[in-house]
Amino acid sequence: MSDNSPGRNRGCGNASVGAFMMPATGYEPWGPALAGAVKWNGKMYEGLALLGSEWLDFVNRRLKENVSLPQRLYATRSPEEVHQAYIAFWQRAADDYQKELTVMTRLAGGLLNDSLAAAQSSVGQAAREVREPFSEAA
Repeated sequence: MSDNSPGRNRGCGNASVGAFMMPATGYEPWGPALAGAVKWNGKMYEGLALLGSEWLDFVNRRLKENVSLPQRLYATRSPEEVHQAYIAFWQRAADDYQKELTVMTRLAGGLLNDSLAAAQSSVGQAAREVREPFSEAA
């Protein structure tokens, strides 16, 4: 079976070398920048995982509250008790959402600060390492 696709390099062995096959010295200047990107990526991952975990915990708590409402309504004996059950449910929901918004805002702000600090320190380190050879030559 022969492959007649136009993108295939037939009969040339390893004649085509892509950009990713460059010698390691070609990537040396990028080392500090890549290390900084890895540090920034790690901070972003940790922060987003924390945000996701907090949101799932909140949704789980609210789901339990929502599921328990029909049970509380079933246990009521008068229209006044139904009214009080609904008032308590909606007040609790409003409080929960307000608190969660505060928590998520604080976590997102921390994530932004941490990731920017990591990126800034990495950029500064990369700039110092790139300038080193030039300052030695002068």
